[in-house]
Amino acid sequence: MNEPRTAHQNAPITLPGTFVWHEINTPDVAASRTFYTELFGWDVNVADMGDAGLYTTFVQNETAIAGLTQARGDAGTPAAWISYTAVMDLDAAVQQDDIHVHVPPTPIPDGRFALIADPTGAVIGLFQGQPEVPTPDGPPVVGTVCWHELLTPHPARAAAFYGPLLGWTTRTVDMGADGTYWLFRQGERDAAGMMNLPDTPAGWLCYIAVADADATVDRAAALGGRIRVAPRDIPDVGRFAILEDPAGAMVAVLAF
Repeated sequence: MNEPRTAHQNAPITLPGTFVWHEINTPDVAASRTFYTELFGWDVNVADMGDAGLYTTFVQNETAIAGLTQARGDAGTPAAWISYTAVMDLDAAVQQDDIHVHVPPTPIPDGRFALIADPTGAVIGLFQGQPEVPTPDGPPVVGTVCWHELLTPHPARAAAFYGPLLGWTTRTVDMGADGTYWLFRQGERDAAGMMNLPDTPAGWLCYIAVADADATVDRAAALGGRIRVAPRDIPDVGRFAILEDPAGAMVAVLAF
């Protein structure tokens, strides 16, 4: 992870459990850059980070969306979206029982970050500092990250871990034939979701807001992506699909 950058300056210290940054770890930076700029219309900013090398940031209307980095062998998967959440005490967080630390607490200009796998195996980033994160206001903007979802075969175990770590509470929603959907709550707002997927490796999934889920899926396929879940409706929410980029990283799209 490199410095979280958005167009908002002098933001207050972000509450624990707030998602503050996203990165796409990929074995082919050039191919992933082409795929995401063509798919979502993002612009690109490349900054020289000195000893850390060049860092690519996807940008929309002067707001940073996500970083793009060369996949590392210790990052959990060869290609993946990594979400970072704010924590109050990074050193205490990485000493939790039953986790694996992929990247220990590391300083960056705005604070420190670490990369861990939770007790169910899902990789997530932790950040302590003062990221420049705006408070959500109004409906999601097309082209921005609008939701986060943990896919895991052990939801109760995950809930027991993230509650104390991030200050989240949980509630469940009966989805009928689709089973139980878990909602992580940060105070009075929904912070993220969780699905029970038996016999599937655990992982965090980012949702990108789009104007038309079906058109985005068609465009992704034309760009070399694969469709993991075809477009389908979520009652009273919108229409979503799950894609896999050409390198194998999964990302979801959601049209409200």
